[in-house]
Amino acid sequence: MSNYSIIELNEDYYEEYNKIIIELTGKDYSIRNEIKVNNRYIFILLVNKKVIACGSLFIHNKIHCNNIGIIEDIIVSQNYRTNGYGKLLIEFLVSKAKTFECYKVILGCQDKNIKFYEKSLFHKGGIEMCKFLL
Repeated sequence: MSNYSIIELNEDYYEEYNKIIIELTGKDYSIRNEIKVNNRYIFILLVNKKVIACGSLFIHNKIHCNNIGIIEDIIVSQNYRTNGYGKLLIEFLVSKAKTFECYKVILGCQDKNIKFYEKSLFHKGGIEMCKFLL
């Protein structure tokens, strides 16, 4: 694997981060005002100082027990898939969740991505229900 690092998203990388989002969604989001949200941490994976992947970690403060980490928005640029970068990012987010004293980490995914997450020792832990509002 090439020289890589994982850092929290900062202003220097907003434009490159937005390109990764566009690659996945086809939409240009104005993300500058949405970066700093309580209990959400956005991380980017850099290869030779270029953003090639990103992911978010939300910390959900439970009333009756320790925190829960929620992983969202895992995106690896098309040209870098199947090289292990997604797995590195997931493992980083799990270790980060441990620093917030999370007792578990959860994520939702499409059926086609189950095997990918199983490689990082995730397993089906129930059924996620959703209702799309937009």
